[in-house]
Amino acid sequence: MPARVSHITLSHSRKWRARNSSALFFTCARNILGVCYLRDSSTGILESEMQKRLKFIFLITVTLGFLEMPSRMTFKTASATYIEGHISGGVTWELALSPYVVANDVIVDVGSTLTIESGVEVRFDGNFTFRVDGSLFATGNENNPIVFTSNKPEPAAGDWNMIEFTGRAGDSFIMSHSVVEYARRGLTIRSVGRTVIEKSEFTSVSESGVHVVGKSNIVIKENTFQSEENGVSASGTVSSGMIITNNHIVSSNGDGINLHTFNQKCHIYNITISSNVISSNGDGIHFDNRGMYGSIHDVSISENLVYSIGNGIYLYTYSWYDSVITDVAISKNTVFLNGGGSGIYINSDSAWSRYLLDVIVSDNKVSNATNGIYVCAGEHTNWVRYDATIVGNRVTNSEKGIYILGVHSQGLAGIKANITANCICYNTFGISFDTHAHNSAQYNHIYRNLHGMTISSGASVNATYNYWGDETGPYHATLNPTGTGNSVDGNGTDLDFRPFLLSPIISLNEHPVAVLQTDKNRVTTNQPVKFNATLSSDDSNIDGYFFDFGDGTNSSWITLSVIEHNYTCAGIYNASLVVVDDLGFMSDNTAIKAITVLPEKRWFDETLILISVVAVIAVIAGILIWKKVT
Repeated sequence: MPARVSHITLSHSRKWRARNSSALFFTCARNILGVCYLRDSSTGILESEMQKRLKFIFLITVTLGFLEMPSRMTFKTASATYIEGHISGGVTWELALSPYVVANDVIVDVGSTLTIESGVEVRFDGNFTFRVDGSLFATGNENNPIVFTSNKPEPAAGDWNMIEFTGRAGDSFIMSHSVVEYARRGLTIRSVGRTVIEKSEFTSVSESGVHVVGKSNIVIKENTFQSEENGVSASGTVSSGMIITNNHIVSSNGDGINLHTFNQKCHIYNITISSNVISSNGDGIHFDNRGMYGSIHDVSISENLVYSIGNGIYLYTYSWYDSVITDVAISKNTVFLNGGGSGIYINSDSAWSRYLLDVIVSDNKVSNATNGIYVCAGEHTNWVRYDATIVGNRVTNSEKGIYILGVHSQGLAGIKANITANCICYNTFGISFDTHAHNSAQYNHIYRNLHGMTISSGASVNATYNYWGDETGPYHATLNPTGTGNSVDGNGTDLDFRPFLLSPIISLNEHPVAVLQTDKNRVTTNQPVKFNATLSSDDSNIDGYFFDFGDGTNSSWITLSVIEHNYTCAGIYNASLVVVDDLGFMSDNTAIKAITVLPEKRWFDETLILISVVAVIAVIAGILIWKKVT
């Protein structure tokens, strides 16, 4: 006699009438393995012969169940150390007790020191803050970084709040070889204590990677930032004491570096920004100073590579009374724009008086801007000969190469700009002077612009000894109608262009030409495609390559002419390339290649298809057997 079934879990049941009996019913019940058994509804006894008939279906069902099981299994393999509240004295978080799970706000007390060992993980279990009122030493190493992260199984930017340093002047905050991810704001510094942040990564941060409030004593160097808003930011009445150097900053929706001060007397000063690579959907470097009295002074911005949608380097101060930008040096930066902002923007603005003093813009390379270099102020003082000196820059592919605006206010007219030895070409307007600006522009190469130089609204310029693109000099409708160089306007006095240079002082530069090749035009997902730009050419040398893969990612500016990329989603992508030469001239063509990406054929997909086919066959066979038996 067949054994009776016990411990059956009924998930559903159906009844079938047997062909040869009007009274006999079978009930189908699934046990805890999901296997279907048939039971006589009148006796509760399993039909043994039918059980044999269904062995094949049983085996298929069990097999499919085990195939599905790994995807549903999770394992907890390590214990954790839960922390919250105050930390006093000298405390070390050891690797052996990692991970440390932050279960509530944590405060390192005044006069206390926390040391975190290499390889330690700090996981935040909610929207908590890790505040350091004393000192912190979080020094990982290249192979074992310290990680500050979310404790959620599916982490996202903004899962936890921030790490905050509020220590005294004698305290220290040292972070190196660390990873800060999934925070609202990575670090907030509210201290003049010694702060060093180096060789660390800030990723998937919903606001700024590092935010500095007020005066500081901070060095930010050799880090990688990837933030939804700003990479590095500052705010308060004063922003000072910052060195930001050799970082790679990617900002999704904000600025690469953003300093914003506001109040009755507000100042941005003692700032050094150098040798960073910045890619931003906002501005690359942005200073904004607003109050009753305000200034930007003692600032050095040099040797940065900026690729942005907005402005490249932006300095703006606005005051109700006096605004001053002084002792500012912007040099040897390379700025490429892709949205129509200004490459370098300097504006001292005010309802009363606005000054520039000792502002030097030198040896920069700017391309694809609305205004390559924009300088605006209202008053010239006798303290300096020139308010702004613009020398040795190369400005191309912009609406206005250099734009000088001297705003007339409070009876004081104009500024004086010295524009010397610049190369200004392939722009709509080479140099423009507007409104009470009294300037000097000499020994520049102004060629292949639609218009060489324009003046308006009472501006004046000494524009002698420039090369205008041809030995016949600039074209002027009445004063030099046979000139075939770039055109000039004015009456010969307000824009004095004679004498002019008959030949260039240096060799004229041509645009490079971008050429893009690929080893494959048709691939499956996750199959590498090699992009090759070695056939790109220039009359000198190509210094940089920008590969846009068409899937929302790019290489940023690199010096490698060959690069590989994997596409993760199926589709058709238009990959593109632009190049830049050693003089900062960008290719005026964009090379494009279409890449077709097909879904990846995976062995387990084919296996599942095969199993599905076998299962269908088995079910059909089972039905046929059932019909034969009944």
